[in-house]
Formats: sequence, C-alpha cells, structure tokens
Amino acid sequence: MGSCWRATTPTCARIVTKKRTTCKRTCIKTLPRSLVIQLKRFDFDFDRNRAFKSDDYFSFPNSLDMLPYTYTGIEGTPKEKRDLASLYSLSGVVVHSGQASAGHYYSYIRKNGNWYKFNDDEVTMVTLNEQTMPEECFGGEFKSKGATRNRYWSAYILFYDRLMDTPAASGTIGSPWKKPISPTKRLKASRLSLTKLKDIPDVPNHQQDPVNELEELIKTGEKSGLFTEKLPPLVRNSIAEANTKLYKERAVFNKEYFSFVRKLLTTNMGCENVREFTQWSTNLFCNFYLHTFLHISEAFQFQESAWVETFRGMMERDVSAPLAFLEFISSTRHHDYLTTHLLTCPRIGIRAKFAQLIQITMDQLQVFNSLLDNDAMIFISRYLCLISRELADNHKLADNHKLADNSDHYFNIIHYYAKISGRTALHLRTRNFVSLFVNFLSGGSGGTNGDTHVKWSARQLSNFTAGYQTLHRILSYTPLTPFQTVDSVTPNSLLSTDLELEPSTSSNVSEGIRNIMTDTPTSTTFIQHLLHVCHTYPSVATATSNILSMICWSNQDLTTLTIKHVVETLTHVQAHELKPVFQLLLHLLSLEDAYQILRVERVTDGSTGILGLVKSCSGNDPKRAYQCVKFLTQLLRSNPVAKEHVLRHVTDWHWSVRWLQGAYETEASSSSVLSNELASAKGFQRTTSAQETLSNATALLNEFESSQ
Repeated sequence: MGSCWRATTPTCARIVTKKRTTCKRTCIKTLPRSLVIQLKRFDFDFDRNRAFKSDDYFSFPNSLDMLPYTYTGIEGTPKEKRDLASLYSLSGVVVHSGQASAGHYYSYIRKNGNWYKFNDDEVTMVTLNEQTMPEECFGGEFKSKGATRNRYWSAYILFYDRLMDTPAASGTIGSPWKKPISPTKRLKASRLSLTKLKDIPDVPNHQQDPVNELEELIKTGEKSGLFTEKLPPLVRNSIAEANTKLYKERAVFNKEYFSFVRKLLTTNMGCENVREFTQWSTNLFCNFYLHTFLHISEAFQFQESAWVETFRGMMERDVSAPLAFLEFISSTRHHDYLTTHLLTCPRIGIRAKFAQLIQITMDQLQVFNSLLDNDAMIFISRYLCLISRELADNHKLADNHKLADNSDHYFNIIHYYAKISGRTALHLRTRNFVSLFVNFLSGGSGGTNGDTHVKWSARQLSNFTAGYQTLHRILSYTPLTPFQTVDSVTPNSLLSTDLELEPSTSSNVSEGIRNIMTDTPTSTTFIQHLLHVCHTYPSVATATSNILSMICWSNQDLTTLTIKHVVETLTHVQAHELKPVFQLLLHLLSLEDAYQILRVERVTDGSTGILGLVKSCSGNDPKRAYQCVKFLTQLLRSNPVAKEHVLRHVTDWHWSVRWLQGAYETEASSSSVLSNELASAKGFQRTTSAQETLSNATALLNEFESSQ
C-alpha cells in the first residue's frame, strides 16, 4: 500500500539537503462499525465506447482482519494489545446477475447465523459455506455439459460487521459490548447527572410507542432547559398544526374508533322513532364512510364486510333511509360524490364499493315499492346528467379516453336500474340515455359527423359492456313501428312482452333513438362502432347483435347500410377476428321480416358477396376463404330462405366446395391442433372442424345436384 521515491528534505537548521527514501501510503485511522466494500466489477472501454462487466474470479473471506490496513497496524502494535476492534465478519453480499447494460440485483443477508436470499419479493433461507459461496458469489468459470462458461453472476458489494459491536462478542476479547443509550434516557438523566445513566432502566423497544417517546423526550428537554430559545410564531404554529394532524390521524386510523362509529350507527335501530334516527344514522354513515373509510389504505379498512352489512341493515329499517342516502350522494351543495367517487375516481376499489352501496339502495327501494318515487327518479335524473356534464367539460379526445377508463361501474349502475322492470327502462329512455350513450361512444360529437371514428381499446370497450346491455334493454321496450319502411306480418320477436308498449308514434321516442333510425351520419357512425365492438370485444357480441337486429327489422335503409358495412368488415378484419362477425351475420339473416331475402342477396351475391370472397381469398388468404365456406354451410343448414337462394347459384357453391376439398387433401394427413378461426397465421390447417365442415358442405352440394 504505497510507493517509494527519493525526496530532498532540509536537515536541522543548516541549509543542507539530502536525498532520503520516503514511502507514501494510504491507511485507515478509524475503523467503522459496518464496513462496506464495493468491488470494481464495472468499467468503461474508451476504445469501443461502451461499458463492460468483469466476471473474473474474486474470492473474499468470511472473516476479515483490517488491522494491517490501519494506522495502528502500520505502527506495529503488539498482539497482546490488539482487540476485536479490527476483526470483521461477513454479514451481507449484493450480487449482480447479467451484463453492464442490463441485469438484476439480489442480496444475501446473514441473520442469527443463518443466510437468507432476498430476490425481489421472495425471501428464502440458503446455505452459504466454503463450497456454495464460490458458486454463488465469486464469479469466474464453471463447466456445463463439457463446456467452460463464465458465471454472469458475481458479488458486487460486500458488507462486514465489526465483531466487538455484536452481542455475541461480549465477554471475549477487549471491552464488552454495550447497549447504546437511548435519547430519552439521556434527557431523563440530564436533570440529575450524567453519572447516573446506569440507574435509569431502559424500556424494551417493543413496549415503546414512538409518538409517546417523542412527547416525553420533548417535555423532559423543556424541563431540563435544553430548549431556551423561543420559536418564531410562524414556525411554532406550523409545528402545532403538524402535531394536531398527527394526533388526528392516529385517532382516525384506529380499529377501536372504527368499531365505535359502527356501533353508534346500529344503537338506535330498535328505537320507536325509527325514521328520525334512521336518517341521522344514514348521514353519519355517509360522512364517515365516504370521507374516511374509502380514502384510507385497504390495510386500515377494518371489518369491511361488516360495514356493508351495517349499511344493508340501515336501509332495511325504513324507506326514508335509502331515500336519504340517494339525496345525500346526489346533492352537490357541499360535495359532488357521484363525480369524485365514481366517474373520475382513479381507484377501482372505491368505484366498486360506492357502486355496491347504490345497488343495495335500489334493491331496498324495490322492496318498499318506492323505486319510481319522486326522490328516486330525481337521483336517476341527476345521475344521467353527470355524463352529459363530463362530456361537455372533457371535449378533448384524450380526456374522453380518460373518462372511459373509469366508466365501468357508472354503466353497471345504469344497467342494474334498467333490469329492475320495464318501467325503469322506459324511465331511462325518457331521460334520453340513448342520446347520452351514443354521444359518449362517438367521442362527444354526438354522431353528427360521419367521419368521426373514436378507436376505443379492448379494455375500454369492456367498461362499456353494461352500457350496450342497457341500450338493448331500452330498445326492447321501445315501439319502432313508426320507423319501419314496410308493414311486417310477423311481429318483432326481439321486443319485450312484459310491458304493454306505448302507442306507435314517433313523438314518444327519445331523440337519441330517432337519430339512430333516421339520421344517416349518426346511423353510419353507430353501426360502424357496433361492428368494431363485435370483432374487438366478442364477449359483448350478443348485445350488439340484438341492437343491430332491432334497428334493421322491416327497415330497408338501415338493412342496406348494415349489410354493406358487415360485408366490408369481412374483407378487412383479421381472419382470427371473423368468428363473432359471422355469428352476427347469422343472426341478421335469420330475421323473418319483409327484407330477409334482400339481406341474403346482399350477403351472398356478387363479387363483394361471400361466394365471391371465397374465390378472391382462396389463394392468398385460405383461412378467410375457409371461414366463409363454413359460414355458408351453417347458413344453408339453418335458413331455408338462404338455401333456396343459393340453389340458384349452385355453380359458385360447387366451386367453393371443390376448393375446400382440394385444400383439405393438400394438407398433411395428421390433424392440426391449431384452429382455422382463432390462429393468426394465414395458412389453412387440417382440423377436425374443417373435416366436419367439408362433410356438411359436400352433403349440401349433393343435395343441390340431385334436386336439379
């Protein structure tokens, strides 16, 4: 640890210089309690202009004597005067696994004689001895399957603890280990004398409350005269405010406090004046649950299920309780709960719990036959105005997407209300929910511009599921006869018969439904959105299929527009997303109204029809062609009208069946586990489903040829 050189130094008082041999070196004067050593594993190559890691072998001891590297050791202290002050024991190792540009860190820590491996959130007990330590921490080379490889994991930082500072070293060599004196004990002794520290007992750490210890520390210091200077008023007030906040939080986040409030809510449930105390308890519950319970960490939400049951019991006592709750959360005089706790709240847990309370309230109002009372209807009206106001405030596309991320429970409550009865669905229609929902889907433009297409993600579309189901529910209770272009002999089976429908006039239909049925730009945007939802988020395909079927019933304009966009969707959507679109098409072609044959002709005939699509895709996209043949097979087997129509174009059907037979025979004889409807690859696979489709298609072809 040093270098020797010759230097000129003056001697005595004479101006005479001599050359002397001097050794310059660096040493440690005072050793720390914990010694941290960083190994130079990383360096920079200036020639290649990149960082690199050294995986060379480097061993380190389990016990380390630092005396040779200290000032005392260099002076040559006799061995009998040495103690444990320079002896260290390995207590931890940080290992780096990977390269200089990328990698992962994990640690080994020794506790009570045992080694533990800390790797992210996993903690496991391991054995580190003379055999395993080199394998886990030293780096270097190792042999694997006859080849020599470099270990890409090696120790990076070493931690050593001084032996004299550990309780195990007490009574061995040198001075015994002493427990540090706590600050509280020092301040207590300041009033007596520093020599009496040993007479004051220490309180075990597990019995000390940090806040109480701090309070006692401050009081003792003030009495002993340690704090002589007065604080400025601004600082003193700030400290007092912080202390008050601390004490308040300690009281709020206390399990006993939660139990006290919940007990207070249930105390007056059995009294005679039920209505007065029920309303009082409801207001108390709202203030505590909405302002405190929902906004703290889930770890402090003590007895969450008990709070829900307490609320349910309060709602069951009297009809005034659910009405008081709806009035409280819908009023905006002091706080806009519907916005902050539901629509714009970023925490899904708060939205779910708040929505659960509203659903419990609706159930109890239905039990009391008061769901359509004036107070309940006022709540629903305010609730529906919420999204209208938010759309007006968040007119930018980015804000609408942010709004969509938090809209799941909002639409769930609307759907929950719509399912209660036909009258609730009609109430939503009169409150113009359809217009609000369509306006929301179109990004706030209201669908007045046919060029407006908002692309929602699959996760956002999943949040709208209850909205589509609510729209279907409302349409099923809406007479659409005024919008039919021809009278249908067969009644519309999609409409509900649970409630006697209103007179068939367009005046009692909401503006949103009227725009969908009569305004072409709105209809185009709405149909394109439903088709996008159908193949992007298949779990909601049933609701979108029913909606399109309702608006197309006996309406030539919407039938033509819908079939046009469906056929366009079949040509540009990925082949593995076609299955829900074909299921939608089967549903549309099964509608037995005056335009059923028109829909069949538009779907099957011409170069843009499905028979023409089979020919155009047979070469470069055989999976799409196969799904078209499979769809036609299902259609012909279930739809007599389509079967009779295709019989007139048996030549095209003959070509399609022969192509499928050739494609099936060309593939290998072994059946594939890949699906032709779900796999993303374009190549045709010989599957069991393809074999069944070919058999059914051939049977239909033989039937056609025999009939001719």
